[in-house]
Amino acid sequence: MTLVMAWIVGGRVRRRFQNVRQGADWVAKHLGENTRSDNSETWVEIWDCHPLTVPMIKELAESMGYKYSGTGFSRRNGAKTLEFVPPKPKKRRLDL
Repeated sequence: MTLVMAWIVGGRVRRRFQNVRQGADWVAKHLGENTRSDNSETWVEIWDCHPLTVPMIKELAESMGYKYSGTGFSRRNGAKTLEFVPPKPKKRRLDL
């Protein structure tokens, strides 16, 4: 039990003292990893990207091609999330 508490607190403390670049890296990581298998939505946990504000997270995700669709709560830990729709995959055209 003590190890679990130390792991949770350690993660929160580390995110509290990260810089803006590390927060932006967490946004990119969440957008890439949290996409549903049917490519319908993805989400970013707000507290993981601490120095970034909600408008900054939205702007960063939109610059990567994602569209903001609303707020919600994480299925894993109940944290507040921002939900995005991933960009459509580009269709490749064969030149013959």
